[in-house]
Order: sequence, then structure tokens, then C-alpha cells
Amino acid sequence: MATNFYMQQDGGLAVDIESTFNIRVTSVRGLNPASPKELFTRDWAGEDGIDVYLPATRKKKATEVTMTCFAEKTDTKTAIDLYDEFCAYIFDGAIDYWDTLQLRKVNLIYNENKPSWYQFIPPQRLMFEITFLNKTGAIINVV
Repeated sequence: MATNFYMQQDGGLAVDIESTFNIRVTSVRGLNPASPKELFTRDWAGEDGIDVYLPATRKKKATEVTMTCFAEKTDTKTAIDLYDEFCAYIFDGAIDYWDTLQLRKVNLIYNENKPSWYQFIPPQRLMFEITFLNKTGAIINVV
């Protein structure tokens, strides 16, 4: 079964990452549920145990999502061109990401990219990692 990887920028049209940018997504890590934020506690000298403030709704910590991708030279574009186009697309605004394998949708903000390696001789290839921030830690299951 083939897996499709989608992104949607600020309410625009959803795009298939692999067919739109001619890059292959090899892994997406960090789509696990977020940890809860720490609870506020006080420890009084004259009492046993601690006082804990438990809010009505617990909040989640932000999470980090790392996407590893692979670009290979096409007839019209170099691997660097494909990489640059993808980085330009994700640079501004918030992006919704989901795929047909993990079936989890997250709202991401681009954080950092790191080319892992680049092969200069034909066929030109580039592997890179993109790090995103899921600022609310929220994950929506896609049906």
C-alpha cells in the first residue's frame, strides 16, 4: 500500500508532497501524543505532602516533528532546486500535515532544515531533514 504525504498551507489547497515537489518522504517522526505541561506545586514546611494546582483542563507541551526527505535530479530541475522550492513553501505561516499511513494530522510551524548529504555526480541526489514545531502538541486522528 502506497503512503501519501499531504500539506495544507494556511487554509489553502492540500498538496501531495511527493507529486507536487518531486521529493520522497522517507520518515516522519514525532507524531506521538504530547506530554502534559508540569503541574504547579507548593511544599509547605508545616504540612505533609505538597499542594497541587490541577486546572480544569490540562495543557500539552509543544512537540517537535522531524521529516526526512530525499530529492533526486529531474529532467528540468536539480536536487538543490527541488529542496529550495520545498523549503520556500514551508517557510511562512502554519502548515497542516497528515499522511495515509499514520493517519494523524498536526499543525506545524517550520523550525529548521539540515541537508544530510549531497551527491554531486549524476544522478544528483540530496537527503535532508526538516524540523517543525507543533506549538500546541495537538494531534487529530484522520479517518
